[in-house]
Amino acid sequence: MGKYRVSGVLNPTESIKASNITKWHKGDRVDYWPKDMMAENNVNGVLNELFSAYGPPKPIFRPQDKVLTMGSCFALRIREWMEKNGRGTEALFIPEGLNNSFAVRQFIEWALTGNRSHDAYWYDELADGVGKWESPEEQEQIKKHFINHNGFVITFGLAEVWKDKETGGVFWRGVPNDMFDPNKHESVVSTVEENIANIKTIVELLRKYCGNKPIIITLSPVPLNATFQERPCVVSDCVSKSILRVSIDEALRNINDKNVYYWPSFEYVKWIPSHMPIVTFGGKKGKKITDSRHVAETAVSNIISNFAKKFFI
Repeated sequence: MGKYRVSGVLNPTESIKASNITKWHKGDRVDYWPKDMMAENNVNGVLNELFSAYGPPKPIFRPQDKVLTMGSCFALRIREWMEKNGRGTEALFIPEGLNNSFAVRQFIEWALTGNRSHDAYWYDELADGVGKWESPEEQEQIKKHFINHNGFVITFGLAEVWKDKETGGVFWRGVPNDMFDPNKHESVVSTVEENIANIKTIVELLRKYCGNKPIIITLSPVPLNATFQERPCVVSDCVSKSILRVSIDEALRNINDKNVYYWPSFEYVKWIPSHMPIVTFGGKKGKKITDSRHVAETAVSNIISNFAKKFFI
């Protein structure tokens, strides 16, 4: 009979000493959970460890460089920061609702190639109701904007999307109420494979038409407002974000492009507060959190300041 342990205590028949217990190989680099800094409530230390691991080894954007941002909240915050701090930016109308990778891919594909084969799914809220989204600028003009920018920040937010059952086409947002047909439209959770394909296509398009410029990808921490999957919204939000996070990780690994970066704002907002007494969502009134869906200003400030320090000269 082999030697064994009982309740973590060495069996009396064992003669090995503690100093001879096997040591496991840890590789050339091992990163441990920052439990000591978390126990000391060292927020700055935890954030420095998180953010220092991502981005370029030294800043890459000059003050005059123009960075195009699109997607959900974080991209908007970056644009606001650039405008406020006098960084190179340029007015370019990006439609709202580009929260899923299908919509971002479709918009970039149209902007750079003129292909609008997905036109039936470009619906947006207009002043007089809902209709097809039309850019106030010509496609060729928008293409020039893309080409003239020095980098791109793209944020994804949703994996749960509305599809056309017949064509498989994905709507930018929901389905307009006067168009909805239960026999034709369905809410589905997009797959990791679909999102990987979209992300890879986005990078390929930007590379082909805009050159080897920095591309920064982020995942929005803002949770779903509602789900149509017949389960609690909290669960659907977890599934949606998990699919997107895995998709981004897998896509970037497959792309293997050193000028494509991930920025871990999602991990800071959604992950760290589970282990530290900090608030990353909403404002507070006394001890009550007044907004549980939107990122708190202190968290936004931490994300943007670290992003600016890492990317901007």
